[in-house]
Parts: sequence; C-alpha cells; structure tokens
Amino acid sequence: MTISRKDVAWSYVATFFRYGFSLLTIPLVAAHLTSDEMGVWIVFQVFYSLLLLLDLGMSQSITRSIAFAWSGAQEITKQGVVLAEDKSGSQRPNERLITEVFAFSDNFFKKIGKYGTLVMASGGSYYLYHITKEAANLNLGSVFISWFLYLGYLFLTLRYNHYAPSLIGIGDIAYTQRVQAIAKILSLASMYVLVINTKLSLIGVGAALLAGGIFERLSLFARLRRHRSFFFISKGYSKETARRLMPNAIRLGVVSLCAFLINQTVTIVISFKSLSGTGSYGLSIQAFSALAGLAAVVFRSNIPRFSALQIRDDVGGIRHTFTCSMIAFVGVYALGSLFIVLAGSRALEMLGSATRLLPMWMMLILGIMVFLENNHGLSATLLSTRNEVPFFVPSIVSGITMVLVVVVSQLALRSGLLGLVIGQMAVQLAYNNWKWPLEVFRQYYRGRE
Repeated sequence: MTISRKDVAWSYVATFFRYGFSLLTIPLVAAHLTSDEMGVWIVFQVFYSLLLLLDLGMSQSITRSIAFAWSGAQEITKQGVVLAEDKSGSQRPNERLITEVFAFSDNFFKKIGKYGTLVMASGGSYYLYHITKEAANLNLGSVFISWFLYLGYLFLTLRYNHYAPSLIGIGDIAYTQRVQAIAKILSLASMYVLVINTKLSLIGVGAALLAGGIFERLSLFARLRRHRSFFFISKGYSKETARRLMPNAIRLGVVSLCAFLINQTVTIVISFKSLSGTGSYGLSIQAFSALAGLAAVVFRSNIPRFSALQIRDDVGGIRHTFTCSMIAFVGVYALGSLFIVLAGSRALEMLGSATRLLPMWMMLILGIMVFLENNHGLSATLLSTRNEVPFFVPSIVSGITMVLVVVVSQLALRSGLLGLVIGQMAVQLAYNNWKWPLEVFRQYYRGRE
C-alpha cells in the first residue's frame, strides 16, 4: 500500500480540524460560555470518551484487518500476521475477506450504537442532573436540550464508527480525510453562527456537532457504495472471522478503558467538586491533547502502510516511516507547547474568557505528561500493527493503579489537583512511558535490516 503526498496532505488538514477543533473552539466557548457552562461542556467530552470505549478497539482492528486483506492476506489470525509470499506488494486484494470483515463490523456497531446510546441517555442524564442541579448560573432546560443534541452526535459516531476505518483500510485515505475535515469545518462554522448570532450557547454547540456528524456519515456512506464490490454486498460473515477479529479487539478495548481511567479520572473527580474548576483543568489538558493529535498526523496517516509493511516483513520500511513520523511529532509538539505555555493565558485574556488556564508551572507539568503519554502511545500503536497487544496486562495494572492513586490522594492525603496530576504522571512513568519506546527500538532498530 502506497501513501501518497495527497493522502498525507489531506491527513494533515483532517487531523488539524479533528484535533485542532478543540483549539479552534476555545476562543468561542471561552468568550461565550460561563465557567459553569464550560465545565458542563468538558463533562460532555468525557461522556464522549466513555461511550467510545464501547468500540472495544474494533475500529483499529477493522483498519488493520482490511489493510491486511487489501495487501493480499488470505486469512486473519487471532494474533500476529501471516507473511505474504509475494513481498513486492503486488498481490490482489482479497475481496471475500474484506466483505466479511465489513459485514461483521456493521453488525457489531449496530448493536453497540443502539444499546450504548440508551445507557448513556439514562445514566449520563442522571449524572449530569446531579452535578448541575445546584448551579445557580445554569439553565437546566438549556443544559439538557444541548445534552440530547449531543447524544444524537454520539449515536452517529458510534453506530457508523466502521465507515472511515474501512475506507482507510483499502487506501482511500484522501477522500476520507477530506470528508472529515469538511465535517469539522461545517461544525465550526455552524457553532460560530449559532452561538454568536443566536446566543444559544450550549444548545448551539450541540446542534453544530450534530450537523457535522450527519454530513460526515452520509458522505462516507456514499463513498462506500462506490466500492460496492467490497462493501454492502453481503450481511453474512463466518463465525471464524468473528472469532479471529474479536480477541485483539477486546484487548484493545480493555486498553482503551484503562487509558480512560488514567486520563479522565482527574476530570471526573474535579467535576464533583467544582464545574468551574473542571473548565480550567479541562481547557488546559484539552489544549495539549489537541496539539498532540495534530503532531501525530504523519504517524496516523501511515498506520495502513505499517500494516502492509508488516505483512511483507519490511523492517527497513517500518523503521524509516516510523522515524520520519516521530521527528514530525516531536517538532510540532515542542513548538506548539511553547506557544500554549508562554502565550495561552494571554490569548484567553484578550478574548475576555471567563475560564483561565492553570498556572504556568502546572501547564509545564501537563505538557510533559501529555508528551510522554503520546510518545509511548505511538510506539504501542506501531507494535499493535502486527496484530498483537503486548501492552494489555500493563495497561490494566496502570488503570487500576490510577484509581487507587486517586482514592489515596483525595481521601487520605487531600492533595488536590496537583496530587492528582503528579499521581497520573507517576503511574505512567513507572512503566509504560519507557517500556514501549524501548520495545520499538529493540524490534526495529537494534541489529535488524
């Protein structure tokens, strides 16, 4: 599989708007939402992360499995890859295998989209009412209207979460990324119109996201229909295909759950104490997370290529592509972090924001923590392109440890936000931050050609 400059260019644009969307909405939400409304918005985003855990890692498995089949793989294994006999990359796509993988994923996301949204509509609504009922500056009617609009967006995201991974798996990267970029632009433009001109605040934000979600799903569906020789030609799939897809998908799902515990526990704890405090911390961590996503665009654009290179056991190609990707990641993140730390607070003041970033010294800690988290995350993702999840057990241990750290720091030590952040950083430094970059070095750089 060849990743063209056009693919990379559109990946940059799409990833800029996907991860930069949060950065671009900061001037809007900071200037037009109160501190309590900002806290509610951050909680919405935590709900989004929580609901996506029901993906169970399936979207990653779909991209990887379809990329394997597109590169000529004759079967999917529960773990590892079956190397191609022809390592030139000229083998014909396995149409039967692609069709079965898509049919299975469509059935999978239909079920979790329906049941996941129902659970979130009930449990999420109760939680939202609990944290907002005593907030004097909030209109509960507006909060819940915006919440149900946001639920519509969550349903579309989860129910059709296999569309983009399927297209990326067959190498249709430029179109997929272009649609995702336009969807974010549409959401952003709608948000500015609705929030600024109609003063709808949270309702305008929810409606804008739903509009972008509808456009994206319809556009991806139309593209999939053009590839009807691979998609939508059958709803059937063999039980063996399901048995081979599910193990690593579930492992990645558990890893995602543990990542949620590590990265979102702090936000959840703060939301019980203060919605305005949630806004400040959420805004700060959101800025660095969005920057990290933007910095990783070259790597994520090449994930299908990594899978194809694994099929051919092309260690040199993997090493070269990964090195270029990481140079781009470090460079973009370093420059962006300098701006956030040195000028972020001043920029918010100029906008008249009611929500402030954390103090500079704490911003430095957050910036380092997010960098280390994403650095080892990219290494782990590379390792998973071999259809293996070596970080399964360590992720579980880290997730459980993070919960224990929160309990001890808040109930026994009463250490506040700083204790939570230092605890989160310590949990990852103990193993994951260094283990997976070292494993990549051992497998692809030390003494291999």
